[in-house]
Amino acid sequence: MNVLRQILFLFTFALSTWTYGQTVKTVELEHKYYYTSDVTLNQAKRAAYEAAKRAAIQKAFSGVLDSEINVMEQSEANRDGTKTASNFHSITFSELRGEWLADVKEPWYGRPEYDDANDVWTIVCRVKGKVREIDSHRISLDWHLMRNSTEDHADAREFYENDRLYMSFTAPCDGFLAVYLIDGKEKAECLIPHDLESTGIYRIKGGKEYVFFSRDHDNQDGMRAPEAIRLIPYGDVEFCTIHVLFSPNAFKQAPMKGRDKRTVDGYTYDLHPELSAEAFYQWLGKLLTHDKDMVHEHRNITISLVAP
Repeated sequence: MNVLRQILFLFTFALSTWTYGQTVKTVELEHKYYYTSDVTLNQAKRAAYEAAKRAAIQKAFSGVLDSEINVMEQSEANRDGTKTASNFHSITFSELRGEWLADVKEPWYGRPEYDDANDVWTIVCRVKGKVREIDSHRISLDWHLMRNSTEDHADAREFYENDRLYMSFTAPCDGFLAVYLIDGKEKAECLIPHDLESTGIYRIKGGKEYVFFSRDHDNQDGMRAPEAIRLIPYGDVEFCTIHVLFSPNAFKQAPMKGRDKRTVDGYTYDLHPELSAEAFYQWLGKLLTHDKDMVHEHRNITISLVAP
């Protein structure tokens, strides 16, 4: 090994040590996910992937922090008049004792199998990736998703066609915020910051409560207000995931492409800038790896065509 290679090796080792100051493990796990017929295969794969990552984190760092498992049970009327029942389980990354940094291998999926006796489908997902132990002194966020009203701060997880989505947010310190939504088409839409925000970031003042996506609220922070959101599902029931990222360190947003358009009932709407879910997770993994102060939380929601 010549001198140059020795220098490069030492530099790489030092960088790795700095990046992984907290405990980081590589873990591999196979998980079987159950889902109902109203869930598309792509949505089932994403849900299985998320569930496998959670299970892998629990395997690496046993237990959860302030565990709160949410179970949504709903009965929806389809366009053909039939009823569809769905159960949707979620637990946020922040509640686990660790967080998923990045895939080491691409996730592997088995062939979907139907359980006639229980009227459910199953799919197996195998993941291998790097997980990092959560620092007990990490930043704690207070945020809520609200349905059609900004007055009720109770979290809403079930939404219906033409509902308005609002979000409140408070951080204990100054920092920077980004919010993404992964929709039923496996696209990650950037909700915050606005794509026309000249700085490309959204600054947050510690201790201040923000309300987003409401035309009736002005956060008076000098930032371009994120656009109001009206929800319209793809299909009878759409499963979505909202990701919230906050850091005291400035960070650049994911590389988004231009806006697509969507026509509903004769009206054409501009969609948010987006990228594929796969590209989003790759970008997120790099971000979490290089910013040990980054807080990443996500929540699952459903958007249904018809309210009960």
